[in-house]
Amino acid sequence: MTELQEIDCNCNDCIFMIRDNNRLKDSKELHRKWAESSWKRRREKVLSAAKDAKERGNTSSYEELMKEYKSLKPDYSYTSKILYGTCEPVNEEISFIPNTCQLHTQDCFQHRRTIINDKK
Repeated sequence: MTELQEIDCNCNDCIFMIRDNNRLKDSKELHRKWAESSWKRRREKVLSAAKDAKERGNTSSYEELMKEYKSLKPDYSYTSKILYGTCEPVNEEISFIPNTCQLHTQDCFQHRRTIINDKK
């Protein structure tokens, strides 16, 4: 696995990457807010459709839509694969997706396990 990681040169495996858990937490909170906003908009649409159905006298559609309205819940299942950190050599904030090839890091990447193993 280390050989593939050395080819990919992903910041996740680099000894120079310092993780930024606060940015990750902020990202997760933003996705949570988006899920709640989406859920609220969906509920409003379903409730509006239910009211329209009731006004038209369509009881079965009204009951079905109200059942859907009551069952709707926010979808918090989405998790961002993006991680955050700081690259020490360039002193720059970075974001990356683990286990993907990063061509722009070919020159600065040093695998953390290789460096640790060299010190032993």
